[in-house]
Amino acid sequence: SIDKKDEVFELKDRYIREIPYPNSVVFETASLFLVSNYLYHVNVYKRNRNYLSFGAFMLINAFTSFNLVEMVNPSVRRFYAAHVNNIQEDHHRTQINSIYRRSVYKY
Repeated sequence: SIDKKDEVFELKDRYIREIPYPNSVVFETASLFLVSNYLYHVNVYKRNRNYLSFGAFMLINAFTSFNLVEMVNPSVRRFYAAHVNNIQEDHHRTQINSIYRRSVYKY
Protein backbone atom coordinates (compact mmCIF):
# COMPACT_ATOMS: atom_id res chain seq x y z
CA SER A 1 0.00 0.00 0.00
CA ILE A 2 2.96 2.33 0.48
CA ASP A 3 3.94 1.95 -3.16
CA LYS A 4 0.47 3.00 -4.32
CA LYS A 5 0.62 6.04 -2.09
CA ASP A 6 3.97 7.04 -3.59
CA GLU A 7 2.59 6.63 -7.10
CA VAL A 8 -0.34 8.92 -6.32
CA PHE A 9 1.88 11.76 -5.10
CA GLU A 10 4.48 11.42 -7.83
CA LEU A 11 4.60 14.70 -9.73
CA LYS A 12 5.25 14.57 -13.43
CA ASP A 13 6.90 17.48 -15.13
CA ARG A 14 4.68 18.43 -18.06
CA TYR A 15 6.94 21.12 -19.46
CA ILE A 16 8.26 20.34 -22.93
CA ARG A 17 11.93 21.21 -23.29
CA GLU A 18 13.31 19.04 -26.07
CA ILE A 19 11.73 20.42 -29.25
CA PRO A 20 14.23 22.64 -31.09
CA TYR A 21 13.30 24.93 -33.95
CA PRO A 22 13.72 22.89 -37.16
CA ASN A 23 16.76 23.74 -39.27
CA SER A 24 14.99 22.78 -42.49
CA VAL A 25 12.90 25.96 -42.28
CA VAL A 26 15.90 28.10 -43.25
CA PHE A 27 16.60 26.00 -46.34
CA GLU A 28 12.95 25.86 -47.36
CA THR A 29 12.52 29.61 -46.89
CA ALA A 30 15.64 30.41 -48.89
CA SER A 31 14.69 28.08 -51.72
CA LEU A 32 11.12 29.43 -51.93
CA PHE A 33 12.43 33.01 -51.77
CA LEU A 34 14.99 32.47 -54.54
CA VAL A 35 12.64 30.56 -56.83
CA SER A 36 9.88 33.15 -56.55
CA ASN A 37 12.39 35.98 -57.12
CA TYR A 38 13.65 34.18 -60.21
CA LEU A 39 10.11 33.76 -61.54
CA TYR A 40 9.37 37.44 -60.91
CA HIS A 41 12.63 38.43 -62.59
CA VAL A 42 11.98 36.32 -65.69
CA ASN A 43 8.30 37.14 -66.12
CA VAL A 44 7.92 40.72 -64.84
CA TYR A 45 11.23 42.52 -64.30
CA LYS A 46 12.63 41.85 -67.77
CA ARG A 47 9.60 43.60 -69.28
CA ASN A 48 9.47 46.82 -67.27
CA ARG A 49 12.99 47.13 -65.70
CA ASN A 50 11.59 48.85 -62.61
CA TYR A 51 14.11 48.51 -59.77
CA LEU A 52 11.71 49.88 -57.18
CA SER A 53 9.02 47.30 -57.89
CA PHE A 54 11.57 44.49 -57.83
CA GLY A 55 12.92 45.70 -54.47
CA ALA A 56 9.40 45.96 -53.07
CA PHE A 57 8.63 42.45 -54.33
CA MET A 58 11.80 41.09 -52.69
CA LEU A 59 10.94 42.73 -49.36
CA ILE A 60 7.37 41.44 -49.35
CA ASN A 61 8.52 38.05 -50.64
CA ALA A 62 10.94 37.62 -47.73
CA PHE A 63 8.14 37.83 -45.16
CA THR A 64 5.72 35.83 -47.28
CA SER A 65 8.19 33.00 -47.90
CA PHE A 66 9.03 32.69 -44.22
CA ASN A 67 5.38 32.72 -43.13
CA LEU A 68 4.36 30.24 -45.81
CA VAL A 69 7.09 27.77 -44.83
CA GLU A 70 6.23 28.13 -41.14
CA MET A 71 2.56 27.50 -41.90
CA VAL A 72 3.19 24.36 -43.97
CA ASN A 73 5.99 22.71 -41.98
CA PRO A 74 4.61 20.37 -39.26
CA SER A 75 7.82 20.57 -37.21
CA VAL A 76 7.34 24.30 -36.75
CA ARG A 77 3.76 23.73 -35.64
CA ARG A 78 5.02 21.18 -33.11
CA PHE A 79 7.60 23.73 -31.88
CA TYR A 80 4.98 26.44 -31.33
CA ALA A 81 2.49 23.97 -29.84
CA ALA A 82 5.10 23.01 -27.25
CA HIS A 83 5.46 26.67 -26.28
CA VAL A 84 1.69 27.10 -26.01
CA ASN A 85 1.47 23.97 -23.84
CA ASN A 86 4.23 25.32 -21.58
CA ILE A 87 2.35 28.60 -21.17
CA GLN A 88 -0.88 26.77 -20.33
CA GLU A 89 0.98 24.56 -17.86
CA ASP A 90 2.44 27.65 -16.21
CA HIS A 91 -1.02 29.23 -15.86
CA HIS A 92 -2.38 25.96 -14.48
CA ARG A 93 0.40 25.75 -11.89
CA THR A 94 -0.24 29.34 -10.87
CA GLN A 95 -3.93 28.59 -10.31
CA ILE A 96 -3.18 25.40 -8.36
CA ASN A 97 -0.63 27.20 -6.19
CA SER A 98 -3.07 29.99 -5.38
CA ILE A 99 -5.77 27.46 -4.44
CA TYR A 100 -3.25 25.60 -2.30
CA ARG A 101 -2.09 28.78 -0.54
CA ARG A 102 -5.68 29.79 0.20
CA SER A 103 -6.47 26.40 1.69
CA VAL A 104 -3.30 26.14 3.75
CA TYR A 105 -2.88 29.74 4.92
CA LYS A 106 -6.60 30.64 4.94
CA TYR A 107 -6.35 33.92 3.06
